[in-house]
Amino acid sequence: MNPTSATHDHSPSQAVSDELKKLGLAPQRLGQAQALCQVFLARLGSGDSAMHTPTQWAVIIASLLDFMQHRAGAQPLVRVLNPKEAHGGRSLLQIVTDDMPFLVDTVSMVVGRQLRIHTVIHPVVRVARDNAGALTGLTTGTDADVAGALESIMHFEIDRVSDADQAALKDAVEAALEDVREAVQDWAAMRDKALAIADDLPQRKLPLEVTAVAEASEFLRWLSADNFTFLGYREYAVAQTDGERVLSAVPSSGLGILRNSARTMVPRSLQSLVATDLPQ
Repeated sequence: MNPTSATHDHSPSQAVSDELKKLGLAPQRLGQAQALCQVFLARLGSGDSAMHTPTQWAVIIASLLDFMQHRAGAQPLVRVLNPKEAHGGRSLLQIVTDDMPFLVDTVSMVVGRQLRIHTVIHPVVRVARDNAGALTGLTTGTDADVAGALESIMHFEIDRVSDADQAALKDAVEAALEDVREAVQDWAAMRDKALAIADDLPQRKLPLEVTAVAEASEFLRWLSADNFTFLGYREYAVAQTDGERVLSAVPSSGLGILRNSARTMVPRSLQSLVATDLPQ
């Protein structure tokens, strides 16, 4: 007998897949769990598979799949867990949301302000949901011809978070994800605004040299050529308030993270700005 003809796959993915079979999942759920297992473990960093036993990884993946079974509209799912099982004393932060740029970097910044991040696993899967948001299908392919929408699954293992602080971390992550969504949704409109201003600047009567205005226009065009990440935009008008010249936000002009009218709407005195030599 050829000794190589009866080899077995002893990869972490296969070992975890074998453990998933022991969890008593229904056939359809097992198939989804094994598909998620494949792409989830493929995102593990070198040596990270040893952080947990195959049984523990199976429980994590099955729990994640259960967590993502229902998601209403574009609302992200966010949770913070303190597992009873041995996880090195760490907490788990898990997120399921529409796939878009800047997700991992944004969440990492939020978490990293106070907590150490031990590992991040970030698979992207194509998910089909019914009108109520219930998961009806999951594939690991990102081909646009496959039915469903791309969803990002983020699994962070972080320093232990006390039960009292879990809600605050969840709220902070959800707020950051909303900022990402608004910036991504409005980036084209913000770029167009920058280009429109670049075209309009030379037509304005400004207390500046012609060369300075031309340089400002070219700078805006350079920013718009994928050299800058537009996060927010809002228009302001110079107004008089209590005898003082202030910058007053123009209602409904906000885009990106400044789309929300409740954010930075308080008038700001021109005296607080570096350059106050503005036309009357």
